[in-house]
Amino acid sequence: MKRRLTLLVSVLMVLSLLAVGCQPTAAPATTAPAAAPTTAPAAAGATLKAKIAIVVPLSGDVKTFGESTRNGALMAMEEAEGVEFETVIADSKCDAQEAANAANKVIFEDGVHYIIGEVCSGSSIPVSEIAEANGVVQISGTATSPML
Repeated sequence: MKRRLTLLVSVLMVLSLLAVGCQPTAAPATTAPAAAPTTAPAAAGATLKAKIAIVVPLSGDVKTFGESTRNGALMAMEEAEGVEFETVIADSKCDAQEAANAANKVIFEDGVHYIIGEVCSGSSIPVSEIAEANGVVQISGTATSPML
């Protein structure tokens, strides 16, 4: 139960970062030279869009952790209001090379800017290195290595 709560909190943090980071802004006013740049409020009923990858083990010895992470993330996304998610799911098998391959695929082929996962520390480290090098936000609710 504690892990699910931790996962839910992690997913909600990503979702809140997305909501704040995806707010539309207006261009600076050009008619009045002294006017400062302003931000326009989101239009009523406007929907933000985000493409997110879930990179978790969906096969192998720890697939139950990957499945619960995937299911929790998908539930949180369904409940989020005002954000439309496109989700890409990849099986990392809790293997460093498979996770790196999955991270490269979701970043370079699928064009995601956010990754939820990996759940295993040994697999999360290469994912974090690839994500960081390419300006992609990664969050793992269960990886515990101090290297992360």
